[in-house]
Amino acid sequence: MAKLYVFGIGGTGSRVLRAFTMMLAAGVRLDSSIDTVVPIIIDPDSANGDLNRTADILTKYQEIKKPFENEDSGFFNVKIKTLSQLTGASQTDVSDNFKFEINGTHSQKFREYIGYNSLDNNTKAFVDLLFSAHNLAADMDVGFKGNPNIGSVVLNQFTQSEEFTQFLDSFGNNDRIFIISSIFGGTGASGFPLLLKNLREINTHDGRTYQVRNAVIGALTVLPYFKLKSGEATGSEIDSTSFLGKSKAALAYYERTIVADKRLNSFYYIGDEDGGMYDNFDGKDKQKNNAHFVEVAGALAILNFASEAGNLFTTNGKADNPTYKEFGIESKDVSLTFKSLGYESFTYLTKPLAQLSLFSKYLKLGLPKAISASTIWLEEKHRGVPKQFFKAYYYTNTFNKFIQHYDEWLNELEDNTPSFKPFNNSVDFGNALEFIEGYEPKKKNLFFKDARLKLVEDKLTETITRHTSLPNETKFVKAFYDATGEVLAEKLGI
Repeated sequence: MAKLYVFGIGGTGSRVLRAFTMMLAAGVRLDSSIDTVVPIIIDPDSANGDLNRTADILTKYQEIKKPFENEDSGFFNVKIKTLSQLTGASQTDVSDNFKFEINGTHSQKFREYIGYNSLDNNTKAFVDLLFSAHNLAADMDVGFKGNPNIGSVVLNQFTQSEEFTQFLDSFGNNDRIFIISSIFGGTGASGFPLLLKNLREINTHDGRTYQVRNAVIGALTVLPYFKLKSGEATGSEIDSTSFLGKSKAALAYYERTIVADKRLNSFYYIGDEDGGMYDNFDGKDKQKNNAHFVEVAGALAILNFASEAGNLFTTNGKADNPTYKEFGIESKDVSLTFKSLGYESFTYLTKPLAQLSLFSKYLKLGLPKAISASTIWLEEKHRGVPKQFFKAYYYTNTFNKFIQHYDEWLNELEDNTPSFKPFNNSVDFGNALEFIEGYEPKKKNLFFKDARLKLVEDKLTETITRHTSLPNETKFVKAFYDATGEVLAEKLGI
């Protein structure tokens, strides 16, 4: 089986990875040839809120998947691994938290990073032509703040890192690579072309490097999709009025290099000129943007690439017949729903997200009632999931925390511009199956529509019997996957 390496560069890379992880948790399927995803987040701002939230979500996904790592589980079906887990490298050599560690950026100014004071006068004069005094004084702890000229220098160390060595050691013949970056900032705009150049121009002195150079590689470049408030109140130096100009310049550069040299097998573009307004922070923990529909569409690009990668080929570091794609929706409604999406996006997302959302609703609205009553699927004499399971660490600190992340992600998508509101959050136990916007449960008879959450519980009584021999963690996830899927099919025709 093949692996899919997903490089998320900068804040946008982390946010798209967040959306992608939610889709995998819901059971969205990758191509059947891929069973493992290896996320690698590249961001010099190690305290960045977007980065650390995504890393925590990825870690919790792993912890949930661990008891049934090599099984088809429906929810959380695809394995997620770090580089060190693939190679067995010690954590002192390679980070075990999905983050690529960028050396020499902590507690340093850019001038210190390049050793400006030790340069001779002629070299200093040349550097002064390339970098302003403001650039040289930039604090490296908070990323590149929209300055790709700084980022291109710092990120050039990637191929000299221990992480890159482990990447080469773990890369297999049929493995694929996907790169996520924004085009309007500093980290993504500089990191993407540099990473791609290093992958395609790597010295092919052995089989490992040959495989990487000729790998099938896809990339998503994200155009501006939000604006920032003035940074005067927060002390931020980022000015979103420059985003469009930077994007135009970068697109022209990509055309001359990436496109002309056929470096990518599939190149995806997405943006949104009507995006919302965010608070303006340079970085660190306060840079933690709310989820946006563009990030959902960006994650869909990864799924599309994975489905087509088997028919893409590379020769001598150049893509054969590269493809270029943009994302569109079926209709631009005030609030986007599943029915606003094109056929492929609708097919990927609707049932998996609906199943995980129905699972979440049962845990909030139905589980407390079930635990306080005599419920067959919770009774040990029926070899169900014992009630004490819901007090154990696996559920309280891992599974439930992930579901909280998922619900938070959906709420942020609904509250952003444009709003993506596939679900109705105002339902209760009695009408829970009316939770999908645009869908009505089938009527039980001419006058009565049964939309109770009790229907999920009744179905669980049946589905739990299929998994009685499994450990509780596996039994819990598989029984709910079966139950939610069957209820949606029978009652909503999904």
